[in-house]
Amino acid sequence: MQAAIAAIAEFERAGRDSPMVFDAVRMRLLELGEAANGIPKELRDTEPDVPWGEIIGMRNWMAHRYFDTVHAYVWATVDHDLIPLASALERMTDRVVSD
Repeated sequence: MQAAIAAIAEFERAGRDSPMVFDAVRMRLLELGEAANGIPKELRDTEPDVPWGEIIGMRNWMAHRYFDTVHAYVWATVDHDLIPLASALERMTDRVVSD
């Protein structure tokens, strides 16, 4: 998941106006949702402020309704949600490594 977040930051450097950048970012958000679904619930529960259900739900929406994906929602997710998610993932990784 951390690699997907880093890739999104890299893609953004090419500019948000590019349809290829949008598609690449959307694909990585799909990847994040799929990966979130694979994290054991007990581990997800250690980060209750992360909207895991919304992350998974967004993945499901974009995977099955890709033609309805609103650019503003994708970019709002990038702007507001990825940094807190990356921080939560780092804490979760630290917990797993130290156990």
